[in-house]
Amino acid sequence: MYEAFLFACDHNKYRLIHSLIINVDDQNDNDPWILVPKYEKTILESHPDNNVVMRVVAVDADGSRYNKTKYELARGVNRQIFLFFKIDPDNGDIILNKKLSAKTTGKFSFKVSAVDANKSTESDVSSDTEVVINVDDINNNKPKIEFIKSNRTSDNGLGFEKTSRDRSWWR
Repeated sequence: MYEAFLFACDHNKYRLIHSLIINVDDQNDNDPWILVPKYEKTILESHPDNNVVMRVVAVDADGSRYNKTKYELARGVNRQIFLFFKIDPDNGDIILNKKLSAKTTGKFSFKVSAVDANKSTESDVSSDTEVVINVDDINNNKPKIEFIKSNRTSDNGLGFEKTSRDRSWWR
């Protein structure tokens, strides 16, 4: 909304002041735009289920009536991603669905789309970004202790014994 004032006068005899209000209707002529081309984060495999991992952010230059954005995993995303992650369509939060294991899958890579929520699905124009989630291992396995038979051959002067080991189990 714009407001202007019109002043009219006739050689100081008559003065007229009139207010002019101009309303400009917004059109839905801007598409959402994701601010960052690539989001990357490392989380521990112990990250709790149903908790936010990260948030993808998009902006829409339209006025408040038309600047609503809907977030979704991009078309063509590997179905496995849907097992582990979901996205809140209203705010872009990427949420963990299922426990992770760094030994099974140490890295997830997928695309997220921001779509104009006020446009019909036939005319959707979206902005995409790549999301990479690295999964770090935690020390959640018990140590494996092996006893090795020592054949004392000599004392090396440090109080340690020289031993012979069968290392075939390392291969």
